[in-house]
Formats: sequence, structure tokens, C-alpha cells
Amino acid sequence: MDYFGHAAVVRERNRQHGGKPLWLLGSSRICSRFRDRLRIALGPQIACRVAQITVRELDGERCLKESTLQLRPKEQFTYERYRVGLNHQVFDRLLSSQNLWLFGPPSIGKTHLAHALVSSSKNAILVDDPTYNLLGLERFSLVVFDDVEQWIGERDVEAQFVGLYEQLVVSNGRIVVTSRIGVNETEFALADLESRMRLFSRYELQPLPSDERIELFCDLAADRGIEISQEVIDYLKTRIGRSQGDLLEALELLDHESIVEQRRITIPFIKQTLQL
Repeated sequence: MDYFGHAAVVRERNRQHGGKPLWLLGSSRICSRFRDRLRIALGPQIACRVAQITVRELDGERCLKESTLQLRPKEQFTYERYRVGLNHQVFDRLLSSQNLWLFGPPSIGKTHLAHALVSSSKNAILVDDPTYNLLGLERFSLVVFDDVEQWIGERDVEAQFVGLYEQLVVSNGRIVVTSRIGVNETEFALADLESRMRLFSRYELQPLPSDERIELFCDLAADRGIEISQEVIDYLKTRIGRSQGDLLEALELLDHESIVEQRRITIPFIKQTLQL
């Protein structure tokens, strides 16, 4: 079956499941070969993710739970679930017609906003893997590159990026990129791409205030069905790193270990798991 044959199967499954996002699972070889071409064949109307699944050859219940956890989807990325904090103008920038360079440190919400933008837009695609083939992306009216540094630094890849940019200019399309650094700090291999990227509108995301970071932690915990007492919250406030990334990493670890060990999240459990 060719890519368009597989796409027809996915469309039918998508219809049967009421348009909900689908996960396409397979080995690393299958995923690397089918991923970008299948997404192009599907078009922007079908929401799907292609994932590489690796099951460890171990015995026992712990391995089964770890393998199951790998398949659990992340929290839903929507505008409603994004905590604005100090970024009051970010939605105006995202929804404008301008090309946009969105930047900020890790775990500040760039990927969340990238997903939300694509999900709420027509004829849009999110590109988040440097192995994607950029050829064919001009058919979309909005192309979002998450962590654009992955495509910068090699002349051949940047030349493809320039070609995509020019084609989208002709079709009145748009490019939005996320990055850890600003465009002025980025080292390009091609002056042609650098000059075009410097024309992008720019927005630097600011971290959440401390009180909103704790609220985010509690909301994400509630989404996972994790009960956290006020005593635990007060304990975590002064003992976990101040960045959003630190909070989310701690939650992932606590959630994982509490399921594996079948324990509630208490202060002694936190001390043991986070080695505090």
C-alpha cells in the first residue's frame, strides 16, 4: 500500500472516531520512512501523530507499567489551557497575518502555543522534527516550526527553508517559528535566510510569576488524577526549582514513580523520589 493508500485508511479511522486525533505506531524504520510523506498525503484536515514505540524486553509488572506510560498522551495544548502570565500580547501576535519568531527559554510554553495555533487554524501543519522533508509544505497556508534551531546551521537545509519561504510569500502563506533565542543571536549558514528571518515579527515569552507556576503544577496534577494536599504544595513551593520546566519535570517523575510503586504522593515519598 502506498502513502495515499495508508492515508485513506487513516481518514476512515478518523471518521469512525469522530475526528479525534489518531496515533500511528510502528518501528523506528517504518516511522522514519512514512512520517513526513504520510502527513503530506493526509493533508491538514486529519489530526494524527506518528510515534516510534520501543518495548523493552524485560519481565515483570514494572516493565509493563513503564511501557504503558510511554503511550500516555501529554496534556492537551489549547489556548484556554495556556497560562498567559505576563505575555498579554502573545495571542495577538500568534493570530496576526505576519510571520512570527516566538522565543524564550525551555519549558516556557512555546510548544504549547505552537500546537494550539495549528489546532485552531485551517490548512496548517506543525513541523517538529529535523528529518521532515520540507518539500510539499508549500501546500499549507500556515507552517509552524517548533524549535527552529534544528533546521539552522546547514546550507542545504537552509536553502530548502528559503525556497519554502518564497513559495509561501507567493501564496500569501505564513511561517511561525519557535526558538530558545532571538533571531539576532541565531547563527545562520545562509545570509539569504538570515535576511528573511530578520523581517519576522518577534515576541519573547516571559516566565510565569511564582504563584501561577504553583497553580499550573496543581492543575496539571489534577488532570492526571493526582491528589496533592495543601501540605505537599507548601512543601514543594520552596524546594523545587523556580522554572516551569523544573515543576513539570518533578510532576512527571512523581506521577511515574507513584504509579510504579502504587503509593500516594506524600512528603516522605517526595523526599525519597526527588532526593530532597
